[in-house]
Amino acid sequence: MRAGARTRPGRRRSGGFTLIELIVACAVAGILAAIAYPSYTQYVLKSHRATAKAILSEQAQYMERYFTSKGSYEGAKELVTQSPKQGDARYKIEIKPLTENSYTVNAEPLLKQLDDKCGTLTLDHTGATSAKENVANCW
Repeated sequence: MRAGARTRPGRRRSGGFTLIELIVACAVAGILAAIAYPSYTQYVLKSHRATAKAILSEQAQYMERYFTSKGSYEGAKELVTQSPKQGDARYKIEIKPLTENSYTVNAEPLLKQLDDKCGTLTLDHTGATSAKENVANCW
């Protein structure tokens, strides 16, 4: 036989992936997504909660300025009725009850935010905060 001649036809591998390699890659991507998605959703909930807390603080500051100028909380109005201020509402902001010497500002979660374990966030005239879950984790 001559040098360099083929004795039998060889099979050449193409540059693609095998089915097994593709299944393994999909399984790895699925596992990573299953781990990452819950963390991502919790991060988004915390982000919306932080916005609501900022709006509650802003409303409380307004109430204190109003009390300083008028001598009473009565007659003060809500600056903002939703959180975030613009766009898709996640929390409903309202003052309850509003009396001469006290107020409580609430941020009640709407349907899109119901997975939040903290529930309704409150801030009162003394600066006390509360939530359905552990206040330290929510505030």
